[in-house]
Parts: sequence; structure tokens; C-alpha cells
Amino acid sequence: MELILDTSFLIEKERAGESAADVLCRVRAGRGDAEVGISTVSVVELTHGMHRARHESHSERRRAFAAGVFRVFTVYPLTLEIAQLAGRIEGEQAASGNISIPGLSIAAL
Repeated sequence: MELILDTSFLIEKERAGESAADVLCRVRAGRGDAEVGISTVSVVELTHGMHRARHESHSERRRAFAAGVFRVFTVYPLTLEIAQLAGRIEGEQAASGNISIPGLSIAAL
């Protein structure tokens, strides 16, 4: 079984001072040997955070964490089929609340 991590989870761990390797170990401890990965959407969001940082020290910390994430986790692409599924879910759920497209893209994986 595959497990796709959400960017907000990764950001929380980065802010807590954990490394990507720490996160992987912790997730595997709870999920066994499941394949653990991230979406290309998370790559965009983590890269955005590096360049958005107000202080160089924050930018460097985020850059180091993201580099670790990109090294230890499988990165799953946003395919046409996944994008269409995300669009369908968003369309069906529009009346019940606001779901972000990046979040849906990750959920559709």
C-alpha cells in the first residue's frame, strides 16, 4: 500500500526540526514498509516556501529539509488521470465547502 504525504504534514515536521529521514523513519514505524511518497504538488509548495522565507536562515533550513525530502521520498507525478479525478472530486464537493486544488491533487493520487 502506498502512502502520499501532504505538504502541511511535512512543513509541520520541518518546523519541529525533524529531518526528512526522521520523518520517513517515523512514518514507516507506524505504517510498516509501505511505499511513502509525495506529489509533484508538494515539490512546488516546498520550493515556494524556500523562496518565500523572510530570512536567509529560514530559507536555508527549508532548502535543506526539502532537499532531504526530494532525496528520500518517491515523487509521484500529477498525471492527466489524477488531475481529472481531482477536478471531478472538486466539482462534486463544491457545494459542501472549499477544497483547494493542490490538496485535491494530492488526495487524488
